[in-house]
Amino acid sequence: MDAAAAFGPIPRDVMALFDDEDELNDVVEELQIVGFEHADISVSPSWKTIEKKIGRHIATVTELTDARDAPRAVPVDRGSFGLAQGACIAGPLYVFSCGVAIAFAARGADLAVIALAGAAAGAMGAVLGVLPAIWLRQWHKQYIGDLLDHGGLVLWLRALDENHEQRARRVLARYAARDVHNSIAA
Repeated sequence: MDAAAAFGPIPRDVMALFDDEDELNDVVEELQIVGFEHADISVSPSWKTIEKKIGRHIATVTELTDARDAPRAVPVDRGSFGLAQGACIAGPLYVFSCGVAIAFAARGADLAVIALAGAAAGAMGAVLGVLPAIWLRQWHKQYIGDLLDHGGLVLWLRALDENHEQRARRVLARYAARDVHNSIAA
């Protein structure tokens, strides 16, 4: 008995390369709109992670797309990335302002003094929170730059059947995807 008959169709990965992060993000959003699950969409992690996990030198992303042992990462949408940056700033702002307000209130300070001290400490916390937000943006810029230097941003899609695959190919055709091909999913 053949595997497809016993277990249904074998999923296939559709792979594509992108030279622009915004195009890749747009494709990921549209794929989810047309019925792809978030778990069926993956991208490449950082180049250091790729070589560490594979355990050998990979020259370009073209070599990576067909490597069965290629590590994959979950795509992070623009909104989540923005929320992460906001959390970097809002976390220290909240902790500093609340901590100082509680400390001043415990010492019996007037409400105006508590509010002023809390606002000043919150502003200081926000300024400190900008530093990790800047680091996060720089890290992301380097991550994308490294992948582009090695040939592009990889997108893998798990197509459950022929119709699913055709839907993916139609979406990819509307964007600047290149080297679109597929292989049996790992």
